Amino acid sequence: MQDSNTNVTTNLKPANKTRFILIGTIFIIVLALVGAFFLGRQSKKSDNTTKDTTKKSTALVADQLEENRNYWSIVGTVEAVTDKTITVKNNKDKIETATFTDSVVITKKGAGGSNREAIQVGAKVIVIGKDADDKITASQVIIQ
Repeated sequence: MQDSNTNVTTNLKPANKTRFILIGTIFIIVLALVGAFFLGRQSKKSDNTTKDTTKKSTALVADQLEENRNYWSIVGTVEAVTDKTITVKNNKDKIETATFTDSVVITKKGAGGSNREAIQVGAKVIVIGKDADDKITASQVIIQ
């Protein structure tokens, strides 16, 4: 009677034992080659996807950089304010006038949302907007 832990190759003749080991080794090598082939194909697919994604994200970053070049801001004291514009003088005595956009966001520090009437001459403000074609538009005003 055979022990259940006996190796399968124990009862084989020496020639059959060699053949069994050789076939098993060839099977493992073929399996490894097939696996490497399919992994290589999968890697090439992901490389193409990565290249496409990289091209798209590079174009997106370039567009964002171009758009960000037009951002403008000033920190200073309100010199004048109308329904359509705000004039601010910074600490270097530079005076800038910006036109309000239709969707300008005005906030008062500590109080949250506010409106244009809350902007008073002499108030300290941060004005953020865009400078395009020498026309400054304010999209956000933060009253200090």
